[in-house]
Amino acid sequence: MILWMAFAALSAVVIALLLRPLLGRAKSGAARLEYDLAVYREQLREVDLDVERGLLTAEEADAARTEVKRRMLAAAAGDDKAERARGGTSALAGALAIAVVVPLGGFGLYAILGSPDLPDQPYVERQAQRLDMPQPEAQRMIELVDKLAARLADDPNDQQGWMMLARSYLALGRHAEAVDAFRHLISLGVHDGTVFAGLGEAIVMSNHGEVTAEAAEAFAEALRALPGEASARYYLGEARLQQGDAKGAIAIWRDLEKDAPADAEWLDSVRARIAAAAERAAVDPSTIAPAPPDVGAPAPGAGSGGTDKAKIREMVDQLASRLKEEPDDAAGWSRLGRSYLMLNEIANAKAAYAKAQDLNPFDVNIKLGLAEVLLSEMPQDATRLPEQFVAVMRQVQTLAPDNADALYFVGLAEAQAGDVAKARAMWTQLRDQMPPDSPGRADLQKQIDALGG
Repeated sequence: MILWMAFAALSAVVIALLLRPLLGRAKSGAARLEYDLAVYREQLREVDLDVERGLLTAEEADAARTEVKRRMLAAAAGDDKAERARGGTSALAGALAIAVVVPLGGFGLYAILGSPDLPDQPYVERQAQRLDMPQPEAQRMIELVDKLAARLADDPNDQQGWMMLARSYLALGRHAEAVDAFRHLISLGVHDGTVFAGLGEAIVMSNHGEVTAEAAEAFAEALRALPGEASARYYLGEARLQQGDAKGAIAIWRDLEKDAPADAEWLDSVRARIAAAAERAAVDPSTIAPAPPDVGAPAPGAGSGGTDKAKIREMVDQLASRLKEEPDDAAGWSRLGRSYLMLNEIANAKAAYAKAQDLNPFDVNIKLGLAEVLLSEMPQDATRLPEQFVAVMRQVQTLAPDNADALYFVGLAEAQAGDVAKARAMWTQLRDQMPPDSPGRADLQKQIDALGG
């Protein structure tokens, strides 16, 4: 999500850097580092294969992955030292290299919906698999969605069109665009419960599975408008679990289970979440009475898509209070950082993400949250990316080499440091991952072309 927000915000930065001569930089040792990292990534893939074959237990696999990631850290750190010894880098590049110290793990939502162990696939092929349809049909659907979006740009008041576009974006996994479409639909006065539920789900997916305060309020609005809406009830249970209230989550899910049709496709998933939460809380779920989520009366501004900041503040304060009692909850600190960012409390957000990072230094998702906070501090007139922000994105790129945000921003940092070849390679890789007709892809191609020789 950072990437799309930043294309416009950083256009001035890109223009400024392209007006300056791009200096060459020493590259000896880069090939060795890339080779080492490739070997370690292959070892991570082998660990996953051994788990599938039954040769390793889950605990043995976790230990093996941790050791491989530590070796990746050592390789990256060793390359940093060699780079400084060569003296061929700029002062900024050296500072950034020193900062690359923490190895990171898999990307949360991608680990659920995709597989980093598979080779790159064309966009249409990926969407065909997501939609479970032949590629020609997936291609046709993508084209129709893009045409619909183009038409709605000239007809912004077409409620039915925006409803179709929002749901199509959600189906295609274009979650940030789905959020914008659902918000626009609500701004047109469409306050249907399914619309608020769709907005909440899109927000959750955009935040890598985290039920943020904004998403929770959208689900609450869904239930106020459409009591019994199943997806809203499910995600509000997930929100309780993420806040550390496993029993509260079980109560909500048991209530959903009680009301579910016997042939509901999602019923097995709800029961699995109940079992997992019960194991976490060490309770018998049958001893917890079913209870619907408490959504209260419509909040001030409800029905217009607004968020009740007082309610968000209450949720944030409750989470912060719980974390004082349970300070080892890395996921909780990450959610607290996201919530503080929503409230524009940047210092608190940074501190919360730093705590989460200390507890779980292998989590890329936590790093991306911290990066978003650091980017928000960037002055509008800045001509270079913040050093700490670039350091975080380098860490992400080391162990998640296909991450779109990392490819863009590390590429930009390389261009600013004068390594045009690396910048072009990263941006080209990113371009090839984008949908063929994406406006972002066209903008990125212009930046690639502007790099020159």
